[in-house]
Amino acid sequence: MLPPKNTFLKKTFLVELMALVGFCLLVGPAVPLYAQERDTTGSLGSLQQQFEADSTLPSSSAELVKVETRLAQAPLPAGQETRAAVVLTIEDGWHVNAHEPTLDYLIGTTLDWGSQPGLTAGQVQYPEPTRLELGFAGETLDVYKGRAPIFLTVRPAPSTESGTRRLQGRLRVQACNDQTCLRPSTVNVSLPVVVAASDAPTEPTGDPIFDEAYAEAKAHTEAKAHTDAEGKARAEAPAESKAPRSKTDRSKTLREAVLALASQHGLFLAGVLLAGSVVGSLFLYQRLGDGLEDPSIGSESE
Repeated sequence: MLPPKNTFLKKTFLVELMALVGFCLLVGPAVPLYAQERDTTGSLGSLQQQFEADSTLPSSSAELVKVETRLAQAPLPAGQETRAAVVLTIEDGWHVNAHEPTLDYLIGTTLDWGSQPGLTAGQVQYPEPTRLELGFAGETLDVYKGRAPIFLTVRPAPSTESGTRRLQGRLRVQACNDQTCLRPSTVNVSLPVVVAASDAPTEPTGDPIFDEAYAEAKAHTEAKAHTDAEGKARAEAPAESKAPRSKTDRSKTLREAVLALASQHGLFLAGVLLAGSVVGSLFLYQRLGDGLEDPSIGSESE
């Protein structure tokens, strides 16, 4: 005796549906790991291949960055401290990565000073980065473009003899445009400091870059304080009463949440496979219907 035709087809349907769902659950979680590996290993490699293939690009990042040094006062009496600036002027259409780059594979801008007898450099202050959305990265990056001054303090030791001293440093930069990045370069920086006797008179150099930096820092501090005050006011404000959402709005919100979750966790493939299982279910239901009309399926025999 064969089982009734509808029982036979239902069992077949359940077995195939469970196989499809199990496959989705096994393959889905592996997708984000595969995508992450491709992203971390492919980004830098694609940039290097593009650089090597384009012979019209500059040969190094140093060709696109002009470096100048400036002092806030001169001469500088021994034992006194003053501000200095290393000013980067970056060619139009290009930028260098910020001191703290957004992506791990990018090289940040750094300024290091070696030991110089009688001179001490300290308190290096990097400029506020500009945020740019670039084609090769697919997201917004922190960069320096145009003119970017890096400030520091300089102090000759009290025992330093009068005369011109040079503070030697090394600037590390990586230049990029909207499509690619060049290999990083190290630029030698030399800051001449005229040292005078500890009781010698001194005057400001009048370089406007130091006044501009003060004004920019003040504006940045005021803007941050304003933003913090607005955030505090919003946090302390009473919650506004909201009208109940309609069924359509709730459905839309749920759909958006599901899509966002799938995008973040790489389960899009699992969703596609699950959709395939639904199609397979419909196909099996059609077979079930056809089988009910076909007396040859599931007929009893003695």
